[in-house]
Amino acid sequence: MTPMEHALAQARAAAARREVPVGAVVIGPDGVVMAARGNEVEARDETTRRPHVKVKSCRRLRAALLVARAGSVPGQEGVK
Repeated sequence: MTPMEHALAQARAAAARREVPVGAVVIGPDGVVMAARGNEVEARDETTRRPHVKVKSCRRLRAALLVARAGSVPGQEGVK
């Protein structure tokens, strides 16, 4: 599946949830999809503060990278 196909799949899933059909993916340097996200404004009741789905994808990527680091706790990077 190409990155665009991943984004379109996220958009279709959002539309199926009655959201605005927007999807975003973050691609690593090797071309692998690192994070993918679809719109969730209605499901999360974010009608007054609407972070872009791109920002949400980056947040998911950051969380995944932190988990991948042994012993890492969000907000405590570099603290032993």
